[in-house]
Amino acid sequence: GKNRTPAIDRLVAEGVWFNAAYSASPVCAPARAALLTGRWPHRTGVVSLEMKKFIEFTHLKRSERTIADAFKAAGYATGLIGKWHTGEGPDYHPLARGFMEFEGFFGSDPVGFNRYPFDVNGAMREVTGKYLTDDLTERAVAFLQRHRDRPFFLKLSHYAPHRPLEAPEQAIAPYLALGYARPIATIYAMIEIMDRGIGRVLNELDRLGLRRDTIVLFTSDNG
Repeated sequence: GKNRTPAIDRLVAEGVWFNAAYSASPVCAPARAALLTGRWPHRTGVVSLEMKKFIEFTHLKRSERTIADAFKAAGYATGLIGKWHTGEGPDYHPLARGFMEFEGFFGSDPVGFNRYPFDVNGAMREVTGKYLTDDLTERAVAFLQRHRDRPFFLKLSHYAPHRPLEAPEQAIAPYLALGYARPIATIYAMIEIMDRGIGRVLNELDRLGLRRDTIVLFTSDNG
């Protein structure tokens, strides 16, 4: 394809690329719960996507220990920026599941890339006037800067590329010029903006002198 992903390409070139990796589930929330716990979805309790309709099938069991729990217990600063989608309410909030900081959204309410619900450490608001992917990138860079002097675990959960298909017109235009239909051009633009943000995170690790001490894992939520 003609998609431009230099930051992800850099991860492939400098690291280990699994070209036959398997997700624990072909859908979002169960795959996220599996990534958080290292366990099959039926053990985590998250087997559906509809958090409001099927509460008992979408909330990560309180008995499950998350990777954030493990890092927090080891003295790491732990943060989640972006999508959660494995429970709502005080007992299932990221701040109750091992994350010391949360800046993101739950996945149960409508999310647009130019208007979205946002929770910052338990305080809800609606954000407008920012492009979601860039907002998450800026928050991730700020997390690195805040915790540069101690071990940290950051889970950056981008929403792109996900419906609704929305991107700045200047990012879509080059793909339209290549002959792609608008929906495909928009998806490619969304991926390119996410990749640019990943590049900013990698560059910040370099700038802070933390790259050699940091493991970076990039994966889709459900393959």
